[in-house]
Amino acid sequence: MPSFTYRITKYDPADGDFWELVRRGVGEGRAALLEERHVANASRWHLLTEHNLDEVRARLAPRACVAVWPDLLTDIDAVVADLPDEGLVEFVREGGKDEGGRITSAIADASEYEAAAAWLAGARAGAALRPYEDGDQPLFTAVLPDADGVLRARWRTEQTPGDRDLAFLKKLRRGQVVTGTVAHIASFGVTFVDIGGFTAMINLPELSRDHVDYPSDVVTVGQEVTAVILDVDMSRERVSLSLKALEEPMEALGEPVKTTEDPAEAPEDPTGTR
Repeated sequence: MPSFTYRITKYDPADGDFWELVRRGVGEGRAALLEERHVANASRWHLLTEHNLDEVRARLAPRACVAVWPDLLTDIDAVVADLPDEGLVEFVREGGKDEGGRITSAIADASEYEAAAAWLAGARAGAALRPYEDGDQPLFTAVLPDADGVLRARWRTEQTPGDRDLAFLKKLRRGQVVTGTVAHIASFGVTFVDIGGFTAMINLPELSRDHVDYPSDVVTVGQEVTAVILDVDMSRERVSLSLKALEEPMEALGEPVKTTEDPAEAPEDPTGTR
């Protein structure tokens, strides 16, 4: 079988924020399968549930590269029918009860599709992943640190959209001023703002100190706005902004107002009487 290596850019540790995203993905039904990959192209697969996530996490080996995927499909015929004309495909197979539900995978090129499809037959569920040449991507990827918490593995993994969002969110702080572009105004009154490729939101009361009936009274799609970050919710991947906060003293955000009353910052008295 051909070999497989994740394409690269950087190393993201499987830290608390990563596992919180995985937990939320599992709870929402978006994430259900974890691939644990080791050197020499060896890998193990784990089904994830809200009940076994901590148990699976505890069994993972240090320095492994993990990738979180959506659930397998029970319609094996549909999986086979959707195969591409060419290229590498990673076939993932969940065995039936007589096989203990074990999940295995094999990588095949076009000349081996027929044999791989036959291998999938009789499976409880399966998938044909194409993580090559900008094909399918995991929801999240990360590398497991050693037991002492230090990340020493040197996997080369390409960031998925979920990884990029997490990395971006980690740079944001409550009270931080950001600039973005109004991307969409929802009928229910929420304004969505693109802040560097991530979509943040402004609730109607945060648009202005004055009463506002509709967001369009204050902003328009395509308009550049400067706002204050009210909250960064890592697990929900949600950022709340406020335009109103820029019109108010920063005490509204729990931050002290910086003044020049501090003697260390006040201008020196030329008379020498101070």
